[in-house]
Amino acid sequence: MGPFQDVLEPSQIQRDAAAALDGVPIAASLTPNSAAQVAACLSAARRSGIAIQLTGAGTKIGRGNRPAVGSIVQLSTCELRDPMSIQAAEGVASFGAGLKVAEVDAACRAQGMTTRLAWANPAASVGGTIAVEPPTPEQAPTRRLRDDLLGLEVALVDGSLTHCGGSVVKNVTGFDLVRLYCGSHGTLGAITSANLRLRPLPETEVALSREYPTVEDACAALASLRRAPAAALLHPLASGGAILSWKLEGVPDEVQSARDELSGDSLDGAVWAETRAAGVAEYSNPGGRAVAWLCAQPSQTGQLIAAAGQHWIAALPLSGAVRALIPADELSALYDLCRRENWLITLEVAVPEIKAKFDVFGNEPESLPLMRALKQRFDADGTLAPGRFLGGL
Repeated sequence: MGPFQDVLEPSQIQRDAAAALDGVPIAASLTPNSAAQVAACLSAARRSGIAIQLTGAGTKIGRGNRPAVGSIVQLSTCELRDPMSIQAAEGVASFGAGLKVAEVDAACRAQGMTTRLAWANPAASVGGTIAVEPPTPEQAPTRRLRDDLLGLEVALVDGSLTHCGGSVVKNVTGFDLVRLYCGSHGTLGAITSANLRLRPLPETEVALSREYPTVEDACAALASLRRAPAAALLHPLASGGAILSWKLEGVPDEVQSARDELSGDSLDGAVWAETRAAGVAEYSNPGGRAVAWLCAQPSQTGQLIAAAGQHWIAALPLSGAVRALIPADELSALYDLCRRENWLITLEVAVPEIKAKFDVFGNEPESLPLMRALKQRFDADGTLAPGRFLGGL
C-alpha cells in the first residue's frame, strides 16, 4: 500500500479482501516492529488521508462505534515486545505495548511481584489493555490500573514519539497525560511502551463463595466487611438470588480476620479463576442483543441489577459495574433510564445494526466539548479511529 511502502517491509503489510470492522472494509493490516515505525506509519496515514484503527492482540477490536469512513487500515502493535524490564527492588517495570498480559504476569511473578495489568485478559496486549482499561472484579474507585501507570511512550500522528510521566514511583510529572491516554481507545495516539508500578505478591490468598436469596442480601453482606476484599463479583441464581464470590489477600492475620467476618465456601485457585473469568469473558456474537455495562457508585450495584432485570449476567460490586445481555428493543428505554439516573452505559459488543442507532459509549456527557478539543489538539485530521469513540470522535 503506497504510503506505507517507504516505512515497512512488504511482509509487514497484509491484505485480506474479506476483512472488515463493523462492515467497514479493512484495506490493509500493518505490523510495524518498532515505535519509530509506528510513528512513521501514523504520519504517512495523516498525510495521505487514511484512517487508522489501532489494535494490540485484537481481543477488544469490536469495542467502539462503527468507523465513520468508507475503509480503514488496521495497525497492530503486537510486534512491540521491547522493553521487558523488571526492577523488583525499585518497584517499577517497563513493558513493550505488544507483550501479552500473561507474559508480563509470569515474568513479574517469577520475581515475587505483580502489577494491576494482571487483572486483564491474559491474551490481551499491554498497550491494548491500557488503551481500553476494561472493568475487572478487582477494580474499585480508588484502585484502578491507571493509578499504577508511571509513564508512557506514545506515537502521535505528526510522526513524533512523545513521553509522559516517568519511570520511578515518586515521579509525578505528566501524570495527567498518562491518565488521558488510559481509556482513550487509541483515538489520541498509539501507546508503544509503558512504565508501571510493581507490587509484592500477597503472602496469603483466599477465595470464598456464598449464595444469597436476594441481590440486596449479597450486596449488604459485602458492604459489612470492614476491609474491602481484593476482588468480588456477583452471578445470578435461577431462583432470583445471587452468588457472591470474593477474594481476600494480605498477611495471614488480616486475611483470617476478614474471613471470620463473612463465612463462605472455600474456592481453590482453579475454581476462582473460572468463576472470575466467567464474569468478564469476551463475547464475539451476542446476536440481536448487546453486551452492555451499566456503571454507577458501588452502593448502587443493586439498583443497576434491578434496571438490567433478568438480563444481567455478572456484577462487579467493588466498582459499581453490572454486565448484561440486553435485547435490541429494550436499549432505548435503558439509555433513557441511565440518562435520568446519571448512570453510565457502554455497549461492549453489538452488531452494526445496533451501533447505527446507539452511541456504544452511552449518553453524551457534559465534558464532551472538552473531549472534542482534546481530539482536535492530538488528531485534528481524524486519522485515528474516526467516529469510533464517544460522541462520534
